[in-house]
Order: sequence, then structure tokens, then C-alpha cells
Amino acid sequence: MKNPFDTLDDILLKGAQKVVDKAYDIGYDKYDVLRKNNSLTSASITIMGLYGVMETMYSTNNHILEPAIFVLSGLFLKLKSDSKINQMEEYENDLLSKNLKPPSYRKIPKYLRSIGSSILLSASAICFYAYFSEFNLHGFSNNSQSQQLGKYILLSGGFLATSLVANDYLIDTTPKPPSAKKSKLWDRIKEAAREYITPKPELIPIPVKKPDRRYR
Repeated sequence: MKNPFDTLDDILLKGAQKVVDKAYDIGYDKYDVLRKNNSLTSASITIMGLYGVMETMYSTNNHILEPAIFVLSGLFLKLKSDSKINQMEEYENDLLSKNLKPPSYRKIPKYLRSIGSSILLSASAICFYAYFSEFNLHGFSNNSQSQQLGKYILLSGGFLATSLVANDYLIDTTPKPPSAKKSKLWDRIKEAAREYITPKPELIPIPVKKPDRRYR
């Protein structure tokens, strides 16, 4: 019987592969998806830090250093990760041009990766639940401003945990050659609308006079 965590790992990887394959159909590729997911990760960390800084204004907690570090970490992560994605894109496209399959980046067994993903996804679900719940959050002041900011921090944490799982599987997906990348869906919609609004003029054939037999 197959290990259930191995099965979960396969399901998550197949889901990530479907997302990447669909991206090529609407004008994006694996690396565009990774960059957008990286933006979500960085934004989540930065926003958690910003809300943490704001929360110190409404509570007795004066530890502003930790949330400030989150803000700076999010900005640094964005620059560093985008650089690595650019290197990966160049490397994998070079392999594809030589008809070679890009390598797998998984460094741990499948079951360990799926266990880590399960923990992160569970944490994400708890964060989302806490955000939409009505009870007060422990660790934050009882005033409404502090509680609301605490919920925003948890919401950002939920997106962070989800994006970390997504990133781990998106990296390991199989890319397609750059030629498989279609024009962006929005560009195709604009082109179709342009053709509908300003249709091409209909060409009217010019009648050709038959030569007069008298000059034959």
C-alpha cells in the first residue's frame, strides 16, 4: 500500500503542474507563476510586519523591532528570490534547447515534504478561521484596534503559509520551451475587440475592361 503522504505529495505536485501548464495557454510560463507567488510570499511577510508595527501603537507591547525585521525581510526576499528565479529560467531554457529534461529540485523524501506541507496548510487554515471568527485573540490587547490588526496579521500569515507550499511544488514542475508560451489572454481579448470595433475594410474588385477586338 502506498504511503498516504507520498500520495498527498503526488497530488500537490500534479496540481502545481496543471497550474503551470494552464499558464502557458494564457501567455505566462513557469517562471512568471513563480514570480507572482514570490510576490505573494514577500507581500505577506511585509504586511505582517507593517501590521505588527501598527499593533504596538494600540497595545502595551513595545517590541517594535521584530515586526520591523519582518518588513525588511519581505523586501529583501523579493529581490533575492526573483534573482534566483531568473537564474533558474536561464538554466532550464538552456537545457530545453538541448532537448534535456530539467532536474528535480526536491532535496528531501516525498513523505517529509508532504508532512511539512500538511503542517503549513493546517496553519494556513487555522489563520483563515481565526480571521473570520468572532472570539478575541490571545496575545493581543483587548481593544478593538489591536484585535483587528491581530486578525490582519493572521490573515497575512495564512497567505504566507499557502504561498510557501505552492512555491515548493511550483519549483519542481516541468517547464515547456519558450515557444509554447502563447500571447497573453488580455492581449488576445484586446486584439479581438479592436478587430470587432474597427473591422478591416472590404476589398472591392475593380472590373477589368475587355480589350476591343478592333485593335487585335
